[in-house]
Amino acid sequence: MVATITTNLMGPIRMTSALIEHLKGKSNAAVAYTSSVLAFVPLAPTAVYSSIKAALHSYILLRRFLLRDAGVRVLEIAPQMTAIFAGG
Repeated sequence: MVATITTNLMGPIRMTSALIEHLKGKSNAAVAYTSSVLAFVPLAPTAVYSSIKAALHSYILLRRFLLRDAGVRVLEIAPQMTAIFAGG
């Protein structure tokens, strides 16, 4: 569980924190995050993963708001469930 939190939530937050000052003011700067449909429609068997992706989604919304005047676009990619989570 800790590894999942570290990889899927803390990783993007730390990466953004390390690079955001460099990106501010650059032309066409963007930060893209990979979220999941499970952030919006969680499944009980993937409770931890779904919760982490929901937390990341909230972080993305706030980061987008904070960077709205800095010239940095904030993108969220939310792919559908993979075969791993779909049971296939």
